[in-house]
Amino acid sequence: MVVLYACFLCSLIAFAKSYAAHMKLFSIFLGISVLTEISAILVIRWFHTGNHHIYNIYFLVEYLLYAFYFRYLIQLQANRKAIKHFFRFFPFVWAATTFTVFGLTTWNSYITLIGDAFTITLCVFYFYELFTSEELRNFSNTPEFWIAAATFIYCCCEVPIAGMLNFWIDNDQPIAFALRKTLQALNIGMYSIIIIAFLLPLFRKPIPAV
Repeated sequence: MVVLYACFLCSLIAFAKSYAAHMKLFSIFLGISVLTEISAILVIRWFHTGNHHIYNIYFLVEYLLYAFYFRYLIQLQANRKAIKHFFRFFPFVWAATTFTVFGLTTWNSYITLIGDAFTITLCVFYFYELFTSEELRNFSNTPEFWIAAATFIYCCCEVPIAGMLNFWIDNDQPIAFALRKTLQALNIGMYSIIIIAFLLPLFRKPIPAV
């Protein structure tokens, strides 16, 4: 939580320094993540109930915002068309798996797998365009690269964990606890890299305003 809060606070520099629109969008996304975590904690403390419904609703917002963010970065029309289809179909997939397979109060591992898989694909689209571009890019001055790299690593690691977490929750709590701790460690790593991404432009050539 501390790293997430620090990440969000650092991301606010996107508004103070007139960063590009997609960086401001990512800052808003981090703010939503903070509010989600606070809500999840308060639900347990105040109502003494599970908080899976908080995260299940968050998943819908999270993966749509990831797609919207990468839509700013990806230029190839075929890839942008894939994002457009994702916007159309993902809410229906989320609703179907949430309300007919798991229920709102049970952690929806299917939507995590689907969302992570598509987010990984978006990162690959971005990396492909970045590395095949004729324009020379200084990665130390490209915060979008570091955000994509952090997201890519996290999602690749989360996919196998998400695929088996519900099973271990039902059959072996110690293993489920260890998997949750692994996800927390991955979150810390991801948000730490994103902090660096937002601070890099302060020491390099500024990002031009949109």
